[in-house]
Amino acid sequence: QTYKKETGLDYILLNCTFKDSYPFEPPFIRVIQPVISAGYVLAGGAICMELLTKHGWSSAYGLESLVLQIAATLVKGKARIQFGAPK
Repeated sequence: QTYKKETGLDYILLNCTFKDSYPFEPPFIRVIQPVISAGYVLAGGAICMELLTKHGWSSAYGLESLVLQIAATLVKGKARIQFGAPK
């Protein structure tokens, strides 16, 4: 609620980069906005989770299940929005 009140937005903007080898290799996913700390999000916004490694990836994963896993990881990792942080 606070994020929507402060920004008027109610979503997290992700950048997904897919190699030519997708779906056999995982995409690279980064949070563009808002700036998030913790929750397995690195300083530059990259999401660090085993699912997004060659070892943890399966070509059976679809985009919907991937987004759901990312959302669950953010919650599990207690991700926090950094209000006022430069984008």
